[in-house]
Amino acid sequence: MDKTAFAAYKELIMLDIQLGKIEEANELARTLAKLSRDINTYLFLGSYYVITGDTESAVSQYENVYSSQRDNIEAIAVLAGIYSATDPEKALKYLDKYLELKPGATEAFYRKAIVKMKLKRKVEANKILE
Repeated sequence: MDKTAFAAYKELIMLDIQLGKIEEANELARTLAKLSRDINTYLFLGSYYVITGDTESAVSQYENVYSSQRDNIEAIAVLAGIYSATDPEKALKYLDKYLELKPGATEAFYRKAIVKMKLKRKVEANKILE
């Protein structure tokens, strides 16, 4: 799909959301997913599905990005955030990858400590926070 067509789909989806036409926006998103299989589409649809509360579809889109680009910070950060609530062990995997790519990312250390606390690993969490 060329950039102009992609931009038009994005604009229509966002317009439908603004007008409260959620089902129309969802239909356009499904069509876009069928027509375009590139990183920008996956990132856009991932954020769209996060906004609309479709976590399963969001994860699918961001996993598509991650499988193609293991260093895509946006996908890694969003997956870590989603999995923090649904699968803390997976969240740790993504947080470790994030920290590998951005070793000085203080916020990722805090998030990792919170996930460790959630998993009842207080000693490990405290070690991270020291």
